[in-house]
Amino acid sequence: MYSLLNLSFGIADPTNHTAPLGFEYYVRRRSVSPELENSAKTPKNSLVDYDFRMTGDLHVGRYRIDPGEEVHLNKVDPDDTSGFDGKGQDEREESKKLNERLRELQEMLYAEHKMKVLVILQAVDTGGTDGVIHRVFEGVNPQGVQVAHFGVPTPEELDHDFLWRHHKRVPGKGELVIFNRSHYEGVLVERVHKLVPEEVWRRRYREINDFERILSEEDTLILKFYLHISKDEQKKRLEERLEDPTKEWKFSSAGAETLGRVHDSLPGRPH
Repeated sequence: MYSLLNLSFGIADPTNHTAPLGFEYYVRRRSVSPELENSAKTPKNSLVDYDFRMTGDLHVGRYRIDPGEEVHLNKVDPDDTSGFDGKGQDEREESKKLNERLRELQEMLYAEHKMKVLVILQAVDTGGTDGVIHRVFEGVNPQGVQVAHFGVPTPEELDHDFLWRHHKRVPGKGELVIFNRSHYEGVLVERVHKLVPEEVWRRRYREINDFERILSEEDTLILKFYLHISKDEQKKRLEERLEDPTKEWKFSSAGAETLGRVHDSLPGRPH
């Protein structure tokens, strides 16, 4: 099972409901309490917590990470399936309901042309981001959805600040953009390989917060997910890539070296 390890977003002007049947209204009604909604002190472009609810037998809210909360991967079981009480056919039926719900929300988002949605998927190698994009976003209208994959920076990208290439791919009004890997690589891979000095990657944490704050204040809903798998499962998937000719292209010795270093940087990650 993939564990949900982060979920946050920004809401702009929650006191002004101009689209009672649209995506904007849906998000705000789900995220702003009546007290906050009616308060004269509620600032414009407020960052508020989302009342995370799922349909049916899903109850994965316990995997949400609140701002400032420390994360210990060894306390999160990647094989936990207790977030869903159903079995077999129940799982397939629930997935259909969620896909349909997502399709409807995406249509409202596109038609309303006010807010923007940025979904950030982060994982270690073989974590399954491609599979999640394929399964979760099956059925959405491709006209309003884009997937941005960030690989090794190009020479042009290296000539700019590390957030430049990410800012070019953020969603516009009415769009949903999925980051397959993200700006968080700038404080992981480049730090692990010592590609930048410590003073550089340390300040990037602040720069990432500033970057996301700008997006939030510009009506961007940010949803962040970390796909958590064990080291043993990761090893199994890497071996399968080597054994399957159709997947062998995904494996590289450089990636394996990076993987080992990342393991060392995550001492609390379960086997």
